[in-house]
Amino acid sequence: MRAKQIAKDNNRVINDGFRAFIDEIRNGNVLLMIGRAFESNTTVFNGDFYDWITERLNELAGTKNLDFSDLNCDNRFLLDTKDHNHIRNLHEEIIRIIEENEYDESDVSDGLLSLIRTGLFRFVFTTSFDPLVETAMRKQFGEVRVMNIYDIKNQDILSKSDFEIPTIYYLFGKAMLPMENEKTKKFVATDNDALEVLKKWQLDMTNSVLLRYTEDKYLLTLGCTQKDWLFRFIWYTLKGDSGKLSRGVIAGHEQSESLSHYLKMNNILIDNNANELVAKILNALNEEDNNKWETPQTYCDVFISYSRADADIALRLYNSLTSQGLKVWYDKVNLGGRHGGKFKEIIRESIDTSTLFIAILSQSISIQAQDVHIYRKEWEWAKDLKWGLTADCRCFATFADNYDIYGKKYTDGLGWLSDTDNYMFSSQDPYFDEWAKDLKSKINEIKSHGRS
Repeated sequence: MRAKQIAKDNNRVINDGFRAFIDEIRNGNVLLMIGRAFESNTTVFNGDFYDWITERLNELAGTKNLDFSDLNCDNRFLLDTKDHNHIRNLHEEIIRIIEENEYDESDVSDGLLSLIRTGLFRFVFTTSFDPLVETAMRKQFGEVRVMNIYDIKNQDILSKSDFEIPTIYYLFGKAMLPMENEKTKKFVATDNDALEVLKKWQLDMTNSVLLRYTEDKYLLTLGCTQKDWLFRFIWYTLKGDSGKLSRGVIAGHEQSESLSHYLKMNNILIDNNANELVAKILNALNEEDNNKWETPQTYCDVFISYSRADADIALRLYNSLTSQGLKVWYDKVNLGGRHGGKFKEIIRESIDTSTLFIAILSQSISIQAQDVHIYRKEWEWAKDLKWGLTADCRCFATFADNYDIYGKKYTDGLGWLSDTDNYMFSSQDPYFDEWAKDLKSKINEIKSHGRS
């Protein structure tokens, strides 16, 4: 399903388009594009990350309020007063400032973290050169493929399925230390850099597989602050000419009246407040999740059992399984609050009627070995209800920190499991897509045997 073309002056169409847009997010058809105005925790950087770097550079030169382009032409910055034989290089100084610090999720904006944590945005463009978006991606997904317009070796994708691999694409380059015998890594900081990268996009990306597929994707663009002409180029490059439906939503971009007109003419929904838009998206996603669980689910294909400490892992597994069209029990809401004291009976019945039972095993369950947790009850019920049945009726996933079921079985109470052949291991790859395909085949086989 494709969202209707969105007209700013028609609330009904806007609402219909937004609901369809949420569906497209669920279906993995929305790519994020994040800019500097939405990526950083402003309480940490006193504004945004670029402003923070600019202040450091101005302090170095003894200047005030000069941007990157100004500094790159200003002798007060270029001529090092402490070493007259040294000419400062703007890009090298930016890299130095970035490399002097380490970054974690507390440096990233809450809105960006919330979006990434849904697990629904795996392919993310960034128009910034700094590491904050990548930090958020690695926190959620672990291993992340890094692509860079300036790196010929990895500037393209191979097929449409590559959008399912957690990826960050630096549209204008990444600020990073050069490799041995290599010049300073290039990235866009000044206006001249922007002109240069436009030429690079036109010459190097003409036959790009990436650009063939982005035309059919939706873009959720948050906080990109490029100049109007540069922003238009980004959209034109990724979405094709004006004869095609652009399919996108933009928020937090301080566009001119002419740019606003251009975006509206290309059927792009504009929202002035990125944080409010993100909250609306998250509420819509959560409302859809909650509606799924208004009634307890029985006869599911898969029941997921997990520690709350592994919630991110469970969400990734859930997304991979449901993307295969499987019906999955996933206790994301508080069943105790919703169904009173009957939640244990509901869980037990759901385990009993599920085709496969998957327990996520990680170091978290070892840390919690002496604690009381409902997932241990779920293991006991799965053992009682399915013990003696065929191996196909149970399937256990392992994940995280090279969990050793044989070494942990006594402390974690899994001796009965490790002494049987009734379990399966997922790969150590934290993304379950391939494994989900195998599980779907196994479930179809089980159901086929049940009908025969």
